[in-house]
Amino acid sequence: MKRKSIILIIFVSILFIGFIYCSFKIDNLTKVVAGAASLLGIYGLLYNFKHERDIAEAQFIFDLYKAFRSNEKIVNLYIKLELHFLGKEVIIDENDRKGIVEYLVFMENLASLFERNVITIKKIDPIFGFDFFIITHNLAVQEIELIPYRDYYTGTYKLYDAWLKYRKKKKRPIPLSENSLSKYEKI
Repeated sequence: MKRKSIILIIFVSILFIGFIYCSFKIDNLTKVVAGAASLLGIYGLLYNFKHERDIAEAQFIFDLYKAFRSNEKIVNLYIKLELHFLGKEVIIDENDRKGIVEYLVFMENLASLFERNVITIKKIDPIFGFDFFIITHNLAVQEIELIPYRDYYTGTYKLYDAWLKYRKKKKRPIPLSENSLSKYEKI
């Protein structure tokens, strides 16, 4: 898509210069061409800045992912959550509380970044979507931490509502949707 946009801009610029060449005297033409070249230069700079910002944002999200995956308690709980998702019999109980809290605190941090418009659901959904819903839709996690201590996870509840709407709008699967938090009081 970007390539088509660039080709279109070049084509329109050539047409514009051709029109100017036919419409103006030669001395005015050089001023117009210089102006058009300046505009193209500015566009090039803006495009480059956007590209650099996109790269920095991708690096930031990748660093978040590495932090999430390098936390041993989170990884151990994630394994249990994923096994449960796959239909295996797994016990998640009070012994997993530290992992649950760390996992949910990470999601609270994501919620804070989302609320401050640092990240968007569109950008994090492919990386964190599954991870988010397998913890928020786990009945044991809901019983142990999410529901009794909902006041500590207000950001997660807000992010949950926004993420759920996003997934429904995009017709993307919602893991363990039968255990939706939506049936509980919204914060």
